[in-house]
Amino acid sequence: CIRDSRRPLGRYVMALTAIALLAIASTVLTSTALARQEKDAGVVSTAANQILLSGQISEAARELEVGKGQIAEGVLRDSLNQLTQTHVDLKFGDEEVGIPGGMSPELTELYDTLQPHYRALVGRAGGILLLAEAGLAAPHMQVEELTADAELYETAMSSIVFRYQTEAEGRVANLRVLEYGLLSLTLIVLLLEALFLFRPAATATRRRWEEQLQSHITEREDDQRRMSYLARFDPLTGLINRFMFSDRLQNAIARARRDGGLVSLMFLDLDEFKAVNDRFGHTTGDELLQQVAERLREAVRESDTGARIGGDEFTIVLEGSERVEDAGHVATKIL
Repeated sequence: CIRDSRRPLGRYVMALTAIALLAIASTVLTSTALARQEKDAGVVSTAANQILLSGQISEAARELEVGKGQIAEGVLRDSLNQLTQTHVDLKFGDEEVGIPGGMSPELTELYDTLQPHYRALVGRAGGILLLAEAGLAAPHMQVEELTADAELYETAMSSIVFRYQTEAEGRVANLRVLEYGLLSLTLIVLLLEALFLFRPAATATRRRWEEQLQSHITEREDDQRRMSYLARFDPLTGLINRFMFSDRLQNAIARARRDGGLVSLMFLDLDEFKAVNDRFGHTTGDELLQQVAERLREAVRESDTGARIGGDEFTIVLEGSERVEDAGHVATKIL
């Protein structure tokens, strides 16, 4: 009789032990995966920022061509240094800034394709910077070649950003499969335990496990939404970014060709924006950009598109206009 009474208790203890081990395994794996997702989000944001830096380098070179002086020279130097350092960090990894090392074969191949454009961009930008430091204006032909190199670099880097996001989403999908597998095993153990001996502790353990799983799922979905947002929108102003703007513009042109009507493209930038940052600080500069974005939203219709494509550069696509003068009315409203 003594032996028989111990068997249910032994099975109960074994079931609880198995549940505890599964919960620990799930917690460790999920925590590791969430940490990697945070790094993935940082890598996507860092890679996307390389495209903005390339645009800033191109814009600074154009300003040096017309002799705008030390402000453009400083922007060119800072942007070039940051682009070069971040390029190395992305390629080889730097755990101190949250960029993991080791790339997939697909990313390695994309970086090999990027390298010639990167070297051409950095080389020409460095040459223009040396001329500026010597007090000489940048030659027009060299500026045009740098602009072309920047466009090729941005196209190649856009492919890398898209690949980073695709691989990050794949890791999320693998984690989901693993979590469902662990949850299935836990439910099987709970079922077997209930067949032998019902205990209130089993119900409490299951509840804690479900709450923990739901918490992990919520965190993962938040990270997914954040990565998706960063890939399409400018986080400072909330306007769409360069990648989404290109798609919107192509769609607008296609609709105009199909249905008739006009498509107007407007380009805006802020004069002396660098001076605002230097004098009042980047916080004030960010607030100014947010105010400009809000003014663009108020000036256009919901069917139109406003985007931030660079540091102080904005674009607007107006659709469905019947007269060219409509674009002038919108421009007047913005100013």
